[in-house]
Amino acid sequence: MKMKQNHAFFAHALTLTAALTAAASAQARTVTSLSDGWTADGAAVAVPHTWNAVDAADGEGRAPDWARVGYSSGATSYVRKAVLYRRCLPDPKPGKRYFLKCAGASVKSVTRVNGREIGRHTGAFTAFCHEATAALKPAGNVLEMTVDNSFDPDVQPIHADFSVFGGLYRVPEWIETGAVAIDPVTDGALGHRPRAGCEDGRRRRACRGVGRHERGAALPFRRPEALESRDAEPL
Repeated sequence: MKMKQNHAFFAHALTLTAALTAAASAQARTVTSLSDGWTADGAAVAVPHTWNAVDAADGEGRAPDWARVGYSSGATSYVRKAVLYRRCLPDPKPGKRYFLKCAGASVKSVTRVNGREIGRHTGAFTAFCHEATAALKPAGNVLEMTVDNSFDPDVQPIHADFSVFGGLYRVPEWIETGAVAIDPVTDGALGHRPRAGCEDGRRRRACRGVGRHERGAALPFRRPEALESRDAEPL
């Protein structure tokens, strides 16, 4: 009798494990690297990419007022312009959400899917992420990223002892999530920000969701004074 109960228990446990695994897989986040298939102004390129690989330091003179006019500190042949990057996207799956994340496009960028703008970003050295779900078709989707390093006195760095290389210098990622997911859009981060509350000795990890839910989880941590006390409560 006991053996039959054990068998029944393990059968239920396996069934539950399989169900939980299937549910987790259905909502899992997948990240695809978009490193190939790109063109820049119609010419095939490999990403990461810059159009200033040579001209920013080719030694072709230096303007006396290089800082004011936005030249490189090393060459007047340095090109600052806008370039259109383009490639196809994977076909979407029903019930999923899709995001385009990039860790670096110098200096400003505008991202479009099928001609529809999904987001803009300013800053050569910061990540960004835009949701593309609403702009997608069942098939034949096209991603376009206009990246611009034209001189702009309102955008840092204005000038320095180095050239502000223009280009898509980090490989973009195509993120697929379930209908409800932790938001990857905020500052191109993971969608959670730790916040310490020393009054109760707990750290709260605030998770911003996309979909219908927004949740946070409180995690314990040791305060510095607790580490020095023999009476400190173990975690």
